[in-house]
Amino acid sequence: MDRRLVLFVSIALLTGVVIPIAAYLAFNVLAQMNVTTRILPVPTTPSPGERGAESELSSYEELVELLSRTLNYKKHVASLLRLYYTKAAVPVELPAITDIQVFGLTTSRAAQALQETATTRVSWTNVQVAGIDEPDIVKANEKIIATASSREVFLVSVQGKKVVGKVVIEESSIQGLFLRGNRLVIIAHSIEETKMPLILGTNVTMFAPCEYTSIYVVDVSDPEEPNPLTRIRIGGSLLSARLLGEVVYVVANQPAVEGESELLIPVVNARAVSAENIIITGALGEVYANILSINVTGLEYAVRSVLMPAGSRLYMSYEKLYIISSTQPSIVDLYRNVVEAAARLLPLDVSGKIKVYVEGGDLTSAYSHLVEYINGVDKPEEFLEKVRRELELVELPDYTHIYVLGVRGLGIDYIGSVTVEGRVLDQFAIEEYDGYFVVATTVNSYKVSLGYVVVTSQLPSVEQGATILICRGTECVDRTVPVRYVNVSSEVMPGKNIYMHPYVSVSDSDNRVYVVSLDSLTIRGVLKHLASGERIYAARLIKNTLFLVTFRQVDPLFAIDLSNPENPKVLGYLKIPGFSEYLHPLPGDTLLGVGREDSSNLKISLFDVKNPANMSEVVKIVINMASSPALQDHHAVTVDPDYNHVYIPIALYRAMRGEEPTGIAVVYFENSALQLKAILSHPGATRALYIGNELYTVSSSSIRVFNVESLELISEIPLK
Repeated sequence: MDRRLVLFVSIALLTGVVIPIAAYLAFNVLAQMNVTTRILPVPTTPSPGERGAESELSSYEELVELLSRTLNYKKHVASLLRLYYTKAAVPVELPAITDIQVFGLTTSRAAQALQETATTRVSWTNVQVAGIDEPDIVKANEKIIATASSREVFLVSVQGKKVVGKVVIEESSIQGLFLRGNRLVIIAHSIEETKMPLILGTNVTMFAPCEYTSIYVVDVSDPEEPNPLTRIRIGGSLLSARLLGEVVYVVANQPAVEGESELLIPVVNARAVSAENIIITGALGEVYANILSINVTGLEYAVRSVLMPAGSRLYMSYEKLYIISSTQPSIVDLYRNVVEAAARLLPLDVSGKIKVYVEGGDLTSAYSHLVEYINGVDKPEEFLEKVRRELELVELPDYTHIYVLGVRGLGIDYIGSVTVEGRVLDQFAIEEYDGYFVVATTVNSYKVSLGYVVVTSQLPSVEQGATILICRGTECVDRTVPVRYVNVSSEVMPGKNIYMHPYVSVSDSDNRVYVVSLDSLTIRGVLKHLASGERIYAARLIKNTLFLVTFRQVDPLFAIDLSNPENPKVLGYLKIPGFSEYLHPLPGDTLLGVGREDSSNLKISLFDVKNPANMSEVVKIVINMASSPALQDHHAVTVDPDYNHVYIPIALYRAMRGEEPTGIAVVYFENSALQLKAILSHPGATRALYIGNELYTVSSSSIRVFNVESLELISEIPLK
């Protein structure tokens, strides 16, 4: 080998070793430096049952201040995530959540839902609360069927059995429909390429969002010539919507901050929502819940925005709207628990200083002070092991925050919020009952663990340097080259570098039922320890009895008595194979369950619940190698009480090979009997509805018409 190449390789190797060492030590010095920042309190989760504070904004400047704290918080969470993944001790600051005065609202009773009169029997969308409609892809009255597919809504004449009209929208996808008399409401989603800046006042610039939800109101009195009446566009993606009487309520989640510096403003029809119509809940605002109320007859509308954590579920009664948000332990919670656990093991003078930092919300200084102390002990591994054992005693739950708003016509007013432990399954896990609302949750207990590494670093001395080989021609000599370290603190040469890596694992689960007073928004009763180790799969409140299905290996159906709201209790339970994912009340004190017998077989069960203390599964139907949209979407189930039919769309796994049909299962029920009468062949069918004595099955490409009694095919209507 050429001696000159040896010299080059030797210097390259030296550089490759020294530079990473210097960078490594410099990084750790900077990482452990206590950056001087304004001390801001750490946001905490409200205690279960605690009522959240709320207020209306007075100006956009106040909104900017609040969102700046949210943005700052996101930056520091990102810093903690870097700490989490790199195991470096990075100090962070956390934002303040200011105390906001609470105000109350007294609402008068809303008018009962207006029921449309029809001379012909027509099935309505399967909903949770009678009289409050929910959006779906198919709606009908005695004259027309409206069905949505991608960007189109087809209008089908019931009498003519053909498509007579079509509405095509600009947006990328239709999310749902309502049909109130001759007014068709279309809810659609769209995304813009860029966010437009909006100048608010003299000193405030905020951005409009990229995602939008559009609400179209179309006059379909003449379905051959549908007449668009209005289009209202609000920021955010659809959470859900409801129709009560003549008013549609649409809730969309819009981000409040994006990236590292962008503050967003809620918008309606390209205009910023006024500051006085933005409500603060007292929680760290991640999103706006933009709530549009529109009268489909008069076309008047109003918009309110609620700054809150992201909503995941929606429930509505005749007078109130509930937005449900669930949260899990955050990385901030992990590091806070590490600091607090370590503080319990420290000398009083050290722990006292750390506790002052924590109570003041200065997690930065608390963590830095802890690292400084550990660096100074003789055996840091022993101390960190004690911290790890201390953390084994800590369990963190997840939480559900319920935000309650009063609704009256177009009026929307914030009432307050309440927090319970656990997560809700779906909208059926929350429902009003006689001056209370009932919440069923699955509580996951997260065990906090601590991984750690202690690295002792010793730099080579300048006098020792590094030995390299220098060659000229055939002559080679050894030389000692001094290694110089620039801007590296002598405090860490040599020194210890502490890496702490907290993490969580689910240790157990517990199911609970909370009963919350509507007057005070406080928890009045709670039932715990239901089927520990399992989770809730289905819930349904019938009169004063809540039925719950949990699952892990068998299907426990619980009946819970709520007649005394302050003392809910289990009346009885039933354990059978499989599990139900949807429960529907049927006449004669029976309960229909749609779920699975096992991972591949669909099960339809009929439960006798006349005596909740002694329930039984009187009959079941198992359809092998099948699934159904009804397992995820209750709108897919249609019940015909006149003919004792339940219509359930099914997809058979073997249908693709042409061995079995796929379409709509027709299930007959009577007293304690349950019978699969037929599977009406219709590939891709996801809905069924009846009008008069005809049954309509609906797919994205066609509608098939059957006689509701004989189940014979009458005709097929292509959707094109």
